[in-house]
Formats: sequence, structure tokens, C-alpha cells
Amino acid sequence: MHYVVTLSGTIAVTDDDGLRLVGDEADTLIEQHLDAVMDALEDMDAQDPDIELDLTDCSVRFAILVEATDPEHAIDIASPQVRKAIDAAGGSTPDWPDSTHRAWAVRRVSLSASPVELVAA
Repeated sequence: MHYVVTLSGTIAVTDDDGLRLVGDEADTLIEQHLDAVMDALEDMDAQDPDIELDLTDCSVRFAILVEATDPEHAIDIASPQVRKAIDAAGGSTPDWPDSTHRAWAVRRVSLSASPVELVAA
């Protein structure tokens, strides 16, 4: 069975003193980081990765497609992939939610393929 696993959270940029940066510079750094996260997900062959960012409140949503036996198993597969991609892109994930946290959402999807016959014109 295939599931789309989604993690919703917030993202921030901090300086060397741990103070949160805001404004255009922070927005640019966040966008660059998420581009690198997407590259890392693609390098890891994550299925159908997607990242949505809302800079008005610095909310971010990561989604990937996984094959699993049930929703909890789907989270267990997706969580380390997304976290590894964030870390590979230079981010940190100190408050990473476990599989029971409400930040996770799982949607079952049906995938099917049917053979077709091509007719020469």
C-alpha cells in the first residue's frame, strides 16, 4: 500500500548567538536551505517529494510517498528520510517529532496500472 506522509512544522534561521533572523535575508536563507533539502531527497531517491513554504509564518510542509503496511509504518519509513535530507542540507532537527506527534499526517493513496494496447496510425 502507498501512503503520502506529510510533516508540518516551522522553520527558522538563527545567527551564531542563537538569535532568530528575520526579513529578506532570513527568507532567502530558508528558501536556499529548502532547495538543498529537496536536492537531498531526490539524491536519496525519495518518491514524489514535495516541500511547501509559507514565509508569512515560516511554516513548512514536507511530503513524500512511501510504500508501507500501515500508516504508522509509513511514518517510520518517511521520518528518517526527511530528517536525513534536512541534516544533509546543513539544517538541524533538535525537536524532531516522534511518529505519534500531531505534526505527522498520512494519506493512503491508490496506485494502479493498466496495460494499454498501442494502435499504429
